[in-house]
Amino acid sequence: MPRYLMRESGSGTQQRFEEALQNWGIDLRTLKVTLVLNTGEMVKAIIENSLAAAGISELMVQKELELGTLRSIRVIDTSGLSPRYLEFMRPFLKIKHRQRFQPRVCQVFEQML
Repeated sequence: MPRYLMRESGSGTQQRFEEALQNWGIDLRTLKVTLVLNTGEMVKAIIENSLAAAGISELMVQKELELGTLRSIRVIDTSGLSPRYLEFMRPFLKIKHRQRFQPRVCQVFEQML
């Protein structure tokens, strides 16, 4: 069984990852967690130099995936009628001050969202 690195329990990505694992029927206590780290950068640095695995944002490792220093592993759910890849999405919020002026670039970005 592979070793896992995880973010600290207050991490939003880690929370979503744990929820996804539980929804897929994976008991978190069965994972061999070797390190719990404070930042995604720390997770990336250790993963690049070890044989461990981690659940981390795809955006965070996009460059490393392109360079081939890290690789992603798709998890396949075979419990249903047809196998499918398991994925989870993490919501992000855009916040702004109601009474402050918003520059045009912010207005355009909000429209794009």
